[in-house]
Amino acid sequence: MPNNSGFSADPAPTPGTPLVERVRNRVQHVRGRLDRREGLGLRRSEAGEAVVARTDSSTPWSRELRALRIVFREMGRTHRQYRRLTHSPISMDLRSAAIAFRQEPSLMSLVPVASFLDEMRLLKW
Repeated sequence: MPNNSGFSADPAPTPGTPLVERVRNRVQHVRGRLDRREGLGLRRSEAGEAVVARTDSSTPWSRELRALRIVFREMGRTHRQYRRLTHSPISMDLRSAAIAFRQEPSLMSLVPVASFLDEMRLLKW
């Protein structure tokens, strides 16, 4: 399925990579893209040493949360495209996993959502 999120897909995972690691890698990839887009990555000073562009104690969690939500929305779009093509209803277990993620977004609540899509071979990362 095409990725309409504006974020490039990660390279294909190596066989046998645990799903938790794949989800973590995807979230980190998206967070890195957010950091670069917002200019929050490392920059070089005139002397050549690496310095952090901006440091705000509240932003790391908010960037992590944004990355989690972006990955969740990517998976939602992918699943909706699949359902449109197959005319299949949403699984109640998947719906429950999505609700759990929305109530308490975290890597560990995102993995069950990814698991359903991975079983259907919809995840490309």
